[in-house]
Amino acid sequence: MMKALSIRQSWAWLIVNGHKTVENRERSLGDYFGPLLIHASKGMTKADYDACVLFLQGHPELRQYVDLLPAPNALPRGGIVGKVNLTGKITNIPIEYFEPGSWYTGAVGYILRDAVVLPFEPSIGRLGFFEVEHSQ
Repeated sequence: MMKALSIRQSWAWLIVNGHKTVENRERSLGDYFGPLLIHASKGMTKADYDACVLFLQGHPELRQYVDLLPAPNALPRGGIVGKVNLTGKITNIPIEYFEPGSWYTGAVGYILRDAVVLPFEPSIGRLGFFEVEHSQ
């Protein structure tokens, strides 16, 4: 069993490909640190995809990732897509203390390192950190 976190596409793609190094949440999910599987949520609307693109376009240091994003129908959903190492948590620190492109947008940010894309493995997601059997 391994810990996993479900994240909507195309954010999950950005994480497992090593581009997005902080996962933001409105509140803390707890104090787990260590290996973490990234689960791509089953649901993704055109608005979800467009919101990611608009976020990237709105930050000059992140615009390069817009051209790297796969088309919405090419993004795997409803399963494990990769693995990271969750190394820390940022809380209640003013955003201006972070260099541009850090991905931190306030509230709680989980620091992600050592991203690896894994072969897609169908799995049901859940809210927060959850346990999943993992064969790789």
